[in-house]
Amino acid sequence: MSSRARPLLIGLLVVELAVGGYLVVTRLGRPPVPQVDVRRLPPATAAAIRHLESQADSDRPAAWRELGEAYLAYGYLPEGEVVLARAVALDETNEAVRWMHARCLERLGRLDEAIAEFERVASGSDAGRDPDCWQRIGKCRLRAEQPEKAIAAFEKALPSSLAEFELARVLLRTGRVDEGMKHIEQLRRTQPLDIFLETVAVEGARLQGDLFRMAVAEERAERGTGEMEQQREWKDLELIRSRYGLMAELAECSAELEARRAAQAVNRFETVLQTNPPEVTEVLLTNGLQMTYLAQDLSTASRWVASFEPRLAISPLARHILGEMEWNGGSRQRAREWLAASQKMQPKSEVASRLAELSEDKGSAERRAEYRSEVFWLEGVDAYRIGSFEAAEGHLQEAARRRPQDPLPEFYRGEIALSQREWSTAEKAYGRAIARDPHCGRAHDRLRALASRSGSSE
Repeated sequence: MSSRARPLLIGLLVVELAVGGYLVVTRLGRPPVPQVDVRRLPPATAAAIRHLESQADSDRPAAWRELGEAYLAYGYLPEGEVVLARAVALDETNEAVRWMHARCLERLGRLDEAIAEFERVASGSDAGRDPDCWQRIGKCRLRAEQPEKAIAAFEKALPSSLAEFELARVLLRTGRVDEGMKHIEQLRRTQPLDIFLETVAVEGARLQGDLFRMAVAEERAERGTGEMEQQREWKDLELIRSRYGLMAELAECSAELEARRAAQAVNRFETVLQTNPPEVTEVLLTNGLQMTYLAQDLSTASRWVASFEPRLAISPLARHILGEMEWNGGSRQRAREWLAASQKMQPKSEVASRLAELSEDKGSAERRAEYRSEVFWLEGVDAYRIGSFEAAEGHLQEAARRRPQDPLPEFYRGEIALSQREWSTAEKAYGRAIARDPHCGRAHDRLRALASRSGSSE
């Protein structure tokens, strides 16, 4: 070896040893990635989690964040907290990561730490997160049995509808009944027939001693769905789940439906049923049957039911959907059989008869009129939700006549027209809703969307 080459080789060796030593020290100093038992997850989802674990063996904040969010979304809370804490340490200015870390701390019951983390996010630059942060802080205060501090937090979160719902509940529980009921009435303008809201309204009416309004709220609760709670309380976690495995496949079906491609949604759902048969539940099958209803694909619906009925209990709603489809297809006898089976499994509530008794025997003429308009409204929304648009239109038209100040019957008439692509009719219905209540935000949103569509088509 020449004398000139020797210093160069020594220099390269020193650099290699230094870099190698740095890499070894860095790897040894890095916390290990927590491993979880994925056997309870669908195979495709489990494989996605394992892939995320392999990607997190680095100092990339995004890799730790994605793994931590997945752990949180699928219920691996202790492991998720460790991973998200690491993501925060690697990227302290990222408020979205802090938000997820706070959610994980909250679910673990480490309330003081969660509140502190939510407050850091609320004081950050993303003002759009403030209502969500204060709503979560209020929930933590309630769990810590600090109702007055919870009320203060929920008030800071207004006008968030979810925070207003929680505020109404805690006001009722602390004896401020009239204040709580004012918030409930305000929420009813934007959250019609929400089962959680109406259940609280039942309690409020009971505390006020108003049996009639209590019965009305009970009827609305039995007809309602938990849209506010389901769509907002866990929306961030549902979005995370929709990235992986079975939930990702279902998200693709939903995207097809939103694009008004019902037949394509049915085809995608068919793939879900074929590739994930152990994961198919009664609820999942019912969702699929709703897709077949929108596509008017009775053949596929019947085949799915025949395939899964030996293992699953077909829900009353699923039987009702099949009955509607058989009726539309001309098989009246078969339709009656499905509808009778649905009615037998879930007979009509007795609350309606109690309402009638209260209004007819003990109520004033004003209350009887209120009851009748309520029935038309409830029946109209029921028919709209199962796709019986002709019946829904009749009920909602009568409800609109009986409730001249209420924008919601006209809004839902607009939704029916929109579903049938009758753009002009929908525009007129939304306009009538706004004429009744200029603050009907959803009607304004629909009109803007229709105007945008009209502009793009030109």
